[in-house]
Amino acid sequence: MKKYAVGLGVLTIFSIGLISFNYLHSLNPHTSAEPPPPKNSTSFQELKNQDCAALPPKKYELKEYEGNLAIFKSGMPSPIRITSTAIEGLPIKDQELLRSGIEASSEEELNMLLEDYCS
Repeated sequence: MKKYAVGLGVLTIFSIGLISFNYLHSLNPHTSAEPPPPKNSTSFQELKNQDCAALPPKKYELKEYEGNLAIFKSGMPSPIRITSTAIEGLPIKDQELLRSGIEASSEEELNMLLEDYCS
């Protein structure tokens, strides 16, 4: 008889727990094993559709100026430094690139470009 009472008690507690869980879950249906995505996260599609103007602007431009290789601050009409490297001594493809300008987004990138063209 004691085993029957213990079994009935365990079954009752289990049933109450299950009913409570279902009731609480019905109050908050978003409760699941997987947490919802953070509200400030951005999906790939949203990133893909963002305007390109949101990208960081270029900082420098390596360009030909009066026959020499020069460094321009982005958007500025005159160079901040003119090197002694004449572009006419460079390969034709490089001369064409430098006439239209080569963008560098950091001083490190600018220094790497300068090493390539001035050595």
